[in-house]
Amino acid sequence: QVKWAWGRLPHTALYLRSIPITKHSNLIRFFINAHLLVRGESRYLLVFCLFFWTMPRSCAMFSIGMVVLALFLSAPIVDFSEIVAPVDSSQHECVKLPQYFPNLKSGVPLQEMDVVRPANFSSEEFFNNFFPVGRPVVLRGAAKNMRGTKVLNFDFLLKHFGDEKSVAVSTVGGSSQDGCSPDRMPSPGQMLRLKKKHGSGVYVDLGPNTWGTGVFDGLFQLPGMLAGQEEAFISQPPTIYYGHPKEGYQKGLDCHQDFGSCSLNYQVQVSGTKRWWVHSPLSKDNSEPAFYFDVHAGDILVFAPQIWHQTQIIGEGDSLALTFYGRLDLLWQGNPKQNRSFYEHLWLDSNCALGTPIESYQQCLGQWLSAPTYGSTVVSWLQLRLPALRLSFERLLKTFTITYCEDDPSIMRGFEKAMGMTK
Repeated sequence: QVKWAWGRLPHTALYLRSIPITKHSNLIRFFINAHLLVRGESRYLLVFCLFFWTMPRSCAMFSIGMVVLALFLSAPIVDFSEIVAPVDSSQHECVKLPQYFPNLKSGVPLQEMDVVRPANFSSEEFFNNFFPVGRPVVLRGAAKNMRGTKVLNFDFLLKHFGDEKSVAVSTVGGSSQDGCSPDRMPSPGQMLRLKKKHGSGVYVDLGPNTWGTGVFDGLFQLPGMLAGQEEAFISQPPTIYYGHPKEGYQKGLDCHQDFGSCSLNYQVQVSGTKRWWVHSPLSKDNSEPAFYFDVHAGDILVFAPQIWHQTQIIGEGDSLALTFYGRLDLLWQGNPKQNRSFYEHLWLDSNCALGTPIESYQQCLGQWLSAPTYGSTVVSWLQLRLPALRLSFERLLKTFTITYCEDDPSIMRGFEKAMGMTK
C-alpha cells in the first residue's frame, strides 16, 4: 500500500488545488515538487504549477530550476557509439546459438587456464587483454595483508548472521527461487548453527542478508588494478560463500550464469582453496573447451559478469570467500569504446537467441552499453562518503523489497537426518 501510494503521488498532486492557503501549503507544495524531481517525473511539474495558480511565480521558478537539475542528472557523461541490431534479412551473426551448459566438468578435454598474475597486475593489461574476451584473472596474494583476512572466519559469520532467515522473494538482488516451500534448504542462520553443532558439512550463501549491516566496511580494499574505482563498487554489499570440503555435502556451486548480475565482480578468497571451471557465454566460443584454475587463500579473482562458471572446494579446511560487485558504466567511463567488443557480441547473441536463458542479458544492456549519468555518479559519490546514509538506504531497500521465510525447525532436523548428521 505504501509503495502504491508513493507511485500515485504525482497524480494525487492534481487533486490538491483545493487545499486552502495556510501556513502549511508551501511546505506541502515543496515536498510534492521534490518527490516529482526524485522520481524523474518532470513532465508533471508544469501541470502541478498550473493547478497551483495561487503562487504561479514561485512555483514556476522552483519547477524550472528542478527541471534543469533533473535534465543535468540524467545526462550522459560521455558519448557511447550506438549498437545496431541485426536485421532479419542479414542474420549473418546468428549462425550458431549460445549453448546452455549443465556441467562444465564433464567436457573433454579440460584445460588449465593460465590466469594467475602477480598482485600488482596492471589495470591496462586486464582491460585490454583479459576483459574483452571474458577472461578472468587471479591476483596471487593480493588480499593477504588486508585486515579482513585476519578477522573474518566462521565465528565472525555466526556472530553477525547466525539468526538470518531464508529470502523468499527479493525484487532487488536475486531471489531464493523456492520461496517458502517445505522442501527448501535450511536458512543461512540454521546452516551456520548446524556447522557449530556438527563441525562440518554445510554450505552457506549470504546475499541480500548482508544489506544494511556494514559489518564488512573497512575490512577489504580494492586490488591494485582497480584502485581509485571505489565509487563503482559501493552500491551493492558483498555476497558471502562459506563451505566445508566434506564428501556427501554441497562443496560448491553447480554450473550457472549470474543472469541478474550486470557487474564486474571480484572475489576475495579469505580461507581455503576453491577450483573454478569457466566458459565463455558467446556463441562463437561454443566449440571451445571449459577451463579451470585454482584460487587459494589470500588471492583475489576478478571476472566479468555472465561467464559460465562452476566451483568446488578442494583440499582441507573451510572455504570462505566474499564477492564484490562493480558497475561497468562507472568503471569504463574514461574510455567509452574500451572493452565493449565482448558485450557487443553478447548483445547480438541475445537478439539471435530469444527464448533461451541468454535472453536475460537484455536487462543488463542499459549498464553495459550506455554511458553513466551525472545522477548515478553523484549517488555513488554520496554513498562512498556518507556510510550512514548508504546503510540507511540499504536497510530501507531491504524492508521494502525482501520477504523472508520463518525458520522451520523440522527443515533443519530433516536436513541433519538426510546428511547423516543424526540418526
